[in-house]
Amino acid sequence: MCGRYYIEISDAALKELIEEIMQKMSTQPDFEQLQIKFDGEIFPTNTVIAQTAPDQYAAMRWGFSGFSAARRTAGSKAGAGTTQTATRASRGSARPIINARSETILEKPAFRQSVLERRCLIPASGYYEWKSEGSQKVKYQIFAPGQMVYLAACYRQEQEADKQISLPRFVILTQAAAPQLASIHDRMPVLFTVGSANRWLEEGPAALEQSYQDLSYQVA
Repeated sequence: MCGRYYIEISDAALKELIEEIMQKMSTQPDFEQLQIKFDGEIFPTNTVIAQTAPDQYAAMRWGFSGFSAARRTAGSKAGAGTTQTATRASRGSARPIINARSETILEKPAFRQSVLERRCLIPASGYYEWKSEGSQKVKYQIFAPGQMVYLAACYRQEQEADKQISLPRFVILTQAAAPQLASIHDRMPVLFTVGSANRWLEEGPAALEQSYQDLSYQVA
């Protein structure tokens, strides 16, 4: 799964991209109120920048609402077929749904329309994963050596009566972990490099077979 990712503004390519995005978005109404997170560790419900088409970007919040709120999603027909993940999210604290399994995403009413019509890319330096080692949970930093990556995601608009600014919400697609990462966790986000990222926007699920998995890791 992917429960946290990170952006290192010291990465030259990522810094240049973010500066370009900020310049483009700074003239938009309410830009200052969005509280977009451009650097550091990114948590679910944070607002970040997502790429929706070549050279097009939008502010989005990480995580679909839980099942009870999903019923009120604008244009959504989730209903009784909503995923078990969404049902679990509605219990207790109704945590947001932050990931979707790429292998079954087209079978799930909660995600199908989004992945077919509203795909996006999330710029990142890498992501974090935790592994139980004895009585401790060790945090690992997982990354593509020498380059930034894009996390494959899809989004939808939700009704948010309690928010001053209504933003699209996204989930990150996951897949089986690459062999070198399987000892840390059995899942990983679907990643693309700069050169192949637009395939996700243009081709959709067909591009999943070309995702990037040549990753390294270190203790964070």
